[in-house]
Amino acid sequence: MRLRDYLYEQAETLLLWVFGMLVLGGFLWVTGTEIPVVLCVEGVWFFVTLLSHGRKYLALKQRYAEVESAFDLLEEKYLFTEVLPKPNTLVEQLYFSCSRESNKAMLEKIEEISAGSREYKEYMEGWVHEIKNPVTAMKLFCNNHPTKETEELQKEIQKLDDLVEQTLYYARSGYTEKDYFIQECCLEEVIAQVLSEFRTLILQKQLHLDIHDIEVRVYTDPKWLAYIVKQLLSNAVKYAPVSAGCISMDAMQQENSLWLRIRDNGPGISKADLPRVFEKGFTGEHRERKAATGMGLYLAKRLCDRLGLELKLESKDGQGTTVFIGFPVGKLHRPESL
Repeated sequence: MRLRDYLYEQAETLLLWVFGMLVLGGFLWVTGTEIPVVLCVEGVWFFVTLLSHGRKYLALKQRYAEVESAFDLLEEKYLFTEVLPKPNTLVEQLYFSCSRESNKAMLEKIEEISAGSREYKEYMEGWVHEIKNPVTAMKLFCNNHPTKETEELQKEIQKLDDLVEQTLYYARSGYTEKDYFIQECCLEEVIAQVLSEFRTLILQKQLHLDIHDIEVRVYTDPKWLAYIVKQLLSNAVKYAPVSAGCISMDAMQQENSLWLRIRDNGPGISKADLPRVFEKGFTGEHRERKAATGMGLYLAKRLCDRLGLELKLESKDGQGTTVFIGFPVGKLHRPESL
């Protein structure tokens, strides 16, 4: 607390003290009191005023320091009233009591919302696992009865499967620290697993793949990494031109990191859209992307942040897109907690 702030707050009281001092001095002088006596009385008045307000200012300054220190050292700020110093005045007692009751009501409400959120996530995960069974059954039926009709149907089933999986990973993305296992994994094996899921679509669109220098090992969760790569590769395959499409993947070693690079020769992203590609639900200005949900890159970025990976994207309208996933070298990263 600054002295200037205190003086401003106590201005009315101080002006009344000064006015009273002047009135008393004038009264004593008019009634014939000698000037030295008047000055002595005024000096005592001034000293008492200075002592009273000086003591009050120092006490308030110390109080401010205690409260600010307690607040700054507290990680969970909403528990502030639990560590607040004991109230000294009636006004502080009133504020303290109201704040504690308010925080109690807020925490009860938060717990109620959190419980509902947990139930919803559990329901969504259960629903995803249940819906996987009929989706898998439809896939098997199409594979066992290959016709032109089932081939088209299989494309739609794959879209459905991808959306169901996206729902599951979105539900889990808020607490990856409860569902991850950092281990050494081969980048080539993860990419091969992802490519196998796009095999049919790649063959149908007659895309050219150029994959090299990915025989490297990284430290991360292979399951979450596979999902991130799948989201990035999905865009590359989806928007690559038929027959003339080309997708390349390679790994680049730098001083403190290793980068997986995924490039395509698709329509690219406009300069205006580029800063927003990782925003939730953003699909861009290209009209051919009406069916896009705008969740793939958002989820990929969110999961990379939580796993300590870097995600960068470079693109020009009409000149394809390049995406980089950066892996730290020589250290493990613990995902951030909520």
